[in-house]
Amino acid sequence: MSNEGETIRQRLEGAEQDACATPERSSVLAKRVELIRELARVERQTAVQLRNQGRINDEVLRELQYELDLTETKYALASRRMKRD
Repeated sequence: MSNEGETIRQRLEGAEQDACATPERSSVLAKRVELIRELARVERQTAVQLRNQGRINDEVLRELQYELDLTETKYALASRRMKRD
């Protein structure tokens, strides 16, 4: 949504690449995944508010929701992989 949000997301996404088998790193990764999920939730709420205010149309809202769905799915899968390992 915003450049600041993208910067935060990019930093948090780097956590997946840093993960290793140690419990400490797995815990950090789990916290980062949860932060990404929370960021996606806030972005989703903001997108709906923007649509309700007439600042974006329904098509843009659907595109943003689709992107957020992909993000949430990616991190749900990452979370499942962490639990298996």
